[in-house]
Amino acid sequence: MKKKVRIFIVILVVAVAGYFFFPSIDSGSKQIQSIIPETSLLVFHTDNLSRTFQELEQQPWFEVARKCQIISDLSKGIAQLDSLRRANLFASRLTRQALWVSIHSTSNDELTPLFITRSTAFDWNISNIHTILEKALGVRAEITFQKFNSTTIYLMKAGTIALAFLIEGPYLIFSQSTLLIEDVVRAVESENNRLFLAQEVPPDNSGALQVIVNMNRLNELKSVFLKDLKKSNQVLEMPEKLFLEIDIKDSEIIFEGAGELAEKPNRAAPSRLFAKNLIPQTSGTFLWKPVVWNRPEWENLLLPAVCRMALEDEMQPVYAFLATDTTGLKSELVKIDKAFTTDLDSAGYNEKFINFQISYIPGEAFVGRQIPNLANTYYTLFQQTLLVSESLDALKAVLTDFDDEATWGRMIDTRRVLDDLVQETDFTFIRNFAFAGDSFRKKLKSKWFDLLSKTPELLDILNLFRLQLNNTPARLLVSGSISLRKYFRVETSPGVLAGKSPALLANVFADTVLVTRPFVVKNHNNAGLEVVFQDAGNNLYLTSRQGELIWKRKLQSRILGDIHQIDFYNNKKLQYLAFTDSLIYLIDRNGNAVDGFPKPYTSALPFEGTRVIDYDNSKYYRYLATDRRGNLSLFDKSGNSLEGWRPKVMGEGVLEPPFHVRIRGRDCFVAVTLEGKISLLNRKGAMYHGFPLDLGHRLSGDVAFTRGPDFTQSLISVVGEQGALIQTNFNGDIVFRKQLLRTTAQDEFVLSYDVLRKTFNIIRNNGRVLTFFNAKGNKLFSIDYPNTKQIAVDFYNFRNGKELFAI
Repeated sequence: MKKKVRIFIVILVVAVAGYFFFPSIDSGSKQIQSIIPETSLLVFHTDNLSRTFQELEQQPWFEVARKCQIISDLSKGIAQLDSLRRANLFASRLTRQALWVSIHSTSNDELTPLFITRSTAFDWNISNIHTILEKALGVRAEITFQKFNSTTIYLMKAGTIALAFLIEGPYLIFSQSTLLIEDVVRAVESENNRLFLAQEVPPDNSGALQVIVNMNRLNELKSVFLKDLKKSNQVLEMPEKLFLEIDIKDSEIIFEGAGELAEKPNRAAPSRLFAKNLIPQTSGTFLWKPVVWNRPEWENLLLPAVCRMALEDEMQPVYAFLATDTTGLKSELVKIDKAFTTDLDSAGYNEKFINFQISYIPGEAFVGRQIPNLANTYYTLFQQTLLVSESLDALKAVLTDFDDEATWGRMIDTRRVLDDLVQETDFTFIRNFAFAGDSFRKKLKSKWFDLLSKTPELLDILNLFRLQLNNTPARLLVSGSISLRKYFRVETSPGVLAGKSPALLANVFADTVLVTRPFVVKNHNNAGLEVVFQDAGNNLYLTSRQGELIWKRKLQSRILGDIHQIDFYNNKKLQYLAFTDSLIYLIDRNGNAVDGFPKPYTSALPFEGTRVIDYDNSKYYRYLATDRRGNLSLFDKSGNSLEGWRPKVMGEGVLEPPFHVRIRGRDCFVAVTLEGKISLLNRKGAMYHGFPLDLGHRLSGDVAFTRGPDFTQSLISVVGEQGALIQTNFNGDIVFRKQLLRTTAQDEFVLSYDVLRKTFNIIRNNGRVLTFFNAKGNKLFSIDYPNTKQIAVDFYNFRNGKELFAI
């Protein structure tokens, strides 16, 4: 929509031409059904525009909504008209009359409004509209006209503003697009070109804001915003139009309505909302919908419904089906597995993960034929639920959150949301923008993506979208809501905190200076956060976030590396694991040593870094430690040194303690040295084919990992001190290399992996200026920051376009 056009001018024209000049002339009998063209995608209707906007302007999030051009212009126009009326410059109360705004697609990514207003006691007169337009703008307005199918269309131009008008009985129709006015002419002339048929009467909106959705053009509306439209195996019968009434609350927009069905739908029993305890808290979207089985064997084994869960980091979705015959389903799965077992390493794949058995079936022979684009599926069956996904990692993520009880059905706030829904529906859809914002933006065409990038607050105010549909014998019933967050303005100007002292939240006093950083840990009793740290007297402390000392325990020496939390007994109770120069400590939440600990060990050099490894989330832990020469030691859960790691010699210091990943059932330890060698080791400490890989660059910063479905598409990203950005896959192939620009001989580069392990940035530092690059090596911004180069930059990606750097 063209930003230069102010909608209040249009409304002003309409207002004065009506009430001021012709207050008592009869206006005819045409109905709105004959005006709105079939090309309309959406129609907004209100009987009192001013009152509707007054309700909106009282909402805490409306300040952000004004950043949409059409809302901003309309709001200014209403305020202008009301102020002129209060000043007795004209007698119009047009802003309290009925208005229809019909939305049309006029290009690949453009929406253009068509405005329709109705007089109640006068006839429209274009010459008076012209006169008042000139007075209001203070410039000369040119008026011309053209004929279209024997109908007169008026064209007005005043400076950079151009509008097309049409008068039809009591209705004045206007738009920036002449083509839309021509669509109205076609609608007036022929019922085939109308949104409404002659016998259709739009329901009375009783003063509420009404939205009419042209379902025949729903895909056209989607295509304006989305890059790709995915096919859907739609089971519900859909009407040609939906009529929705909107109720505006303080933090929620509620809508409900219905659409008439042309034919009686083939009714199936609505599905209850199952698998609530499986939906991860981090799920961006999830839905329930019916399934029509096209294989008779499934009809007696599975409920004809599916729960689809999409996770936040763009993994493939996970589908849940409810078994009606668990024994028969197991038998059918075994039959399919045997039929498709081949010599391929993926066929016949089985893996135990936590307490679940995960299997794999290639091709579309499984339930993939029921779900579009679903093939080559991993699955697990437990508690009468069949979980299926193309992504092994996505399936594991759902199982991990289920085991950790971090699901929508287990958390009080999210459970309440689910319980407030109608429990048996034909279709239920939830989008959680806290975790779906990024994936939602990436689906948008560049125009809308750029808009949200420039004004991220438009997405920030969106919280939760809910939609439920039900087919009745003659109608489709619709209900739903959009909950909204209050927008908090954030100051970003330099020096905004200058001279201000930080707010002191809590004081904690140790006996002497601290020798470790504070480690934030979880209280397994109440899920609250606490802090553990050590001082120079070797005292270990556990405190609350409020600064209260919970306990203090003296260790024999200083902790080396990090303090970790583990569930040693696999009973949801957490302990603290730490290494000193000769002992492995495992301390419970009360400050007492776990039986068998501290465990003595021997090492030629002190450890500098440690990690905890859990191969399959079964709590059968491994503890990995590294010294300054890169020697790697691996211990079992009880602290015993493992063969092949006593130690594993790398020959040079590592950037960070090696990390573990599992790809297609293969366990990998990734070790990267300071001098630029990448090693990929299996559980026995043996090197994978293609490694070690010598990059020929001294490296700096973190090691970033991008998970793919196999070794070829899983990536390791590093950066050299001199600015070489290099990515290798797990086959030992270099798949990307880019030399970042060096501006001075003093430039040094470092990679900063974000805390949530989703993406990374690169920072160039010459001692005076810090320059930031994204994961593709493209420059983001620079800041003046004089320093000695002895700094660290932590990167936090909070999703939805919000990022933070801590220097």
